[in-house]
Amino acid sequence: LKPAIEAYTEGDYPLARVRFDTLSQKYPASIEARFYQGVTLMLIGDYAAAVPPLEAAAAIGDPQFGDDVARYLALARQRAASGR
Repeated sequence: LKPAIEAYTEGDYPLARVRFDTLSQKYPASIEARFYQGVTLMLIGDYAAAVPPLEAAAAIGDPQFGDDVARYLALARQRAASGR
């Protein structure tokens, strides 16, 4: 997770996307991988692609991430629907 988070915090969202995609495939039940995968996709402007990983994060149901997941998922759905 560390290399993906480092790319994310450094603002290298294309690299973070690749790393979170890999982590999400390897660890599908990881709330961190799914959540940050979705947020990273939002940061590069791909709101429609952000919805599935955020939905997966919501389905995991980790209370520590619950509010953040709900907020980002709602925003991704809204922006995907509006074509932004």
